[in-house]
Amino acid sequence: MRTIAVALALFFVQLSAPAQTNVAEGVVQVGNITHFAISEGSGLAASSRYTNVVWTHNDGGYQFLFAVNRAGDYLGAFQVTGANLIDWEAIASDGNGNLYLADIGANGIERTHIAVHRVREPNPADRYGNAEVNKTWYLRFPDEREDCEAFFVLNDFGYLITKPRTNDQVTMFRYPLTSGGRSVLLEEVARISVTAAVTDAGLSADQQRLGIVTTEGVYLYFIKGNPASMQTAEREFTRFPNDFMEGGTFVDGGFLTSAETRELWLFTNANFVCTSPPNFTIVPADRSVQLSSNIELEAEVDGCPKPVLQWTFNGAPLTDGTNATLLLPSITVNDAGTYVLTASNTFGVITTSVTLTVRTKPDLRITEVMPSPALDATVPTADWWELTSFESQLVALTGWRFNDSNGGLFDPYVFTAGPTIAPGETIVFIENLTAAEFRNWWGETNLPAGLQIFSYSGSGLSFRITGDTLFLWDNLSTDPNDAVSRADFGIADTGVTFNYDPLTQLFGAKSVLGSNGVLRAASSSDIGSPGRIAAPPPDPTPGTNTPPAQPIAVPTLSRDNIRIEFDVTAGFRYTLEVREDLSAGEWTATGVSHQATANERTFLEVPRTPATRFFRLRVE
Repeated sequence: MRTIAVALALFFVQLSAPAQTNVAEGVVQVGNITHFAISEGSGLAASSRYTNVVWTHNDGGYQFLFAVNRAGDYLGAFQVTGANLIDWEAIASDGNGNLYLADIGANGIERTHIAVHRVREPNPADRYGNAEVNKTWYLRFPDEREDCEAFFVLNDFGYLITKPRTNDQVTMFRYPLTSGGRSVLLEEVARISVTAAVTDAGLSADQQRLGIVTTEGVYLYFIKGNPASMQTAEREFTRFPNDFMEGGTFVDGGFLTSAETRELWLFTNANFVCTSPPNFTIVPADRSVQLSSNIELEAEVDGCPKPVLQWTFNGAPLTDGTNATLLLPSITVNDAGTYVLTASNTFGVITTSVTLTVRTKPDLRITEVMPSPALDATVPTADWWELTSFESQLVALTGWRFNDSNGGLFDPYVFTAGPTIAPGETIVFIENLTAAEFRNWWGETNLPAGLQIFSYSGSGLSFRITGDTLFLWDNLSTDPNDAVSRADFGIADTGVTFNYDPLTQLFGAKSVLGSNGVLRAASSSDIGSPGRIAAPPPDPTPGTNTPPAQPIAVPTLSRDNIRIEFDVTAGFRYTLEVREDLSAGEWTATGVSHQATANERTFLEVPRTPATRFFRLRVE
């Protein structure tokens, strides 16, 4: 019984931490590494996966990775497999659960290459096991072989810092983590002025500060995510001479360092301490997207310690939603709802939310149809129609179909290699004519620049002069009534198109010369506005009674505002008016207007309200 009691007492002493002791200004001894197998704690790296866990190791060719807490208490040991460690001097974390074992020392050995090995963080709760190397970089210096003991990882690069000084400077090198092969050439990044040999380096979780351990104390560089700035970056130095200084890493409360003599010291000056609550620097806006779209909900957040991120959808956590960017491929109607991103660290919790609306059909509208061209043309003419996009993003028409009322989905015309229509764009579709023939008919100067003209042919596609219906289906519809757009029109007047009124947003009225961009064709008496519903007619004269065509307006919604985009013509004022009932009441000014000084695309914004409102643009 006495033997058992002694054994328990010794075990208790091994795990107990010494009282914290001030050993210098801003430096506190917080513990000792007492486990017999850890002889020095050559490198330190705070875990990015487990709370109050610090990874360490011995110098030289030892093959074990150790977990301790910041007081030095032993938590576990894991044998490194898949690599032969020769002079293991440093360890680093990339913040994503990977550890980098830097076999970068010299120890009097002639080595043509040094090596860095990557492993996944083991779970200290397992107490023991293997840490299997999953990638190795063999590195060579551009000139003479250097002795290094400092290593850290930032973004897509691994960084090394030489130990001995040359002209009171050490050198920082780097290599890309994306590189492979058996011999990677290191690139010099910066020369750093220091007063003593460099034995380790540690990067803060917010990537703004770099701690460099020397035998005279610790330098703190404010690199702001850019190690190449170290020559000019602001820095401070905490003096603590100790020839046995070895590893260093940022932890909650300061910068933790180790010694060959097993002491652990915490540097606690204000700039070493990580106490920033999470803060969103970019928040995603509400989105309205088309069915089958691929989208990203993207935010940016800072804070120290690095915040833990979690996306939830309608209240349920998303397995793949632990990054600032959430990828949502091939959107379905089931993806509509509220997405919330929560960012949390020791000092706070914040959230931001995004409402995703899924539209089953894009907002494309048939805006003009010519069922019966005039008979006096001196050039070839034919039936044509036009399509205008009220969308806020590109729509590809490949696989889309159209037909008149006789055919339906049984024998439609299929756009096997259809055009792409941009927001606010109009495309003309002409039967059995080339684009050049259409331009010759209507006149190049009468058509807007860049107008897409798409030719088609097939049986039963001509429009009936006695009245007809034009249907447009996307590439997914199986129900003939499930059209993206349809245009119904009655008995046609020869040489007159049916068009769309952007004020009432209704189709079916016959074109009137001088209204809504309607003009006369160059080679016939036909009147229409091909491509002009979204673009003013040529050469409007400011200050006269002939304003440009009513522009097409493309609305988009954000959380707080309604934005209305449109094209303007220099010299005219565009005023946004509103009313609550489209069929009755007075249009009133919103107080928002734009005086155009150039032909360009612009927008007006008004606050978003719960009430239903209708808007129009008045052009003067």
